Amino acid sequence: MFELQAKYNARVIRELKRRNAHDHVFAMMPDPGIEKAYTESLYPELAKLSTNPAFGCHAYYNNEKGINTHYYPYQSKKYKESLGEINWRNYFVLERKGTEVFVTHG
Repeated sequence: MFELQAKYNARVIRELKRRNAHDHVFAMMPDPGIEKAYTESLYPELAKLSTNPAFGCHAYYNNEKGINTHYYPYQSKKYKESLGEINWRNYFVLERKGTEVFVTHG
């Protein structure tokens, strides 16, 4: 999982460098609503893992609400598929080309 995330991060960094060339300015920020919805979509499966406090686990990877915040509850194949390409619809994008500034959602 860590390797998959590192590869995705490297892809994003390469894209940022490419889009920030030639006096252009490019920035991206995850859409907080999409991020929240994605995170909450993991909760039902996370609740089935042995790290759930209902099974007696009280470890550092559970937050103050008892929710596991470190594990991914699905097979790594699904995680790999989700990190295949940058999904620009999940981000707010700021671009400046010359004197023009554009803010878009994806």
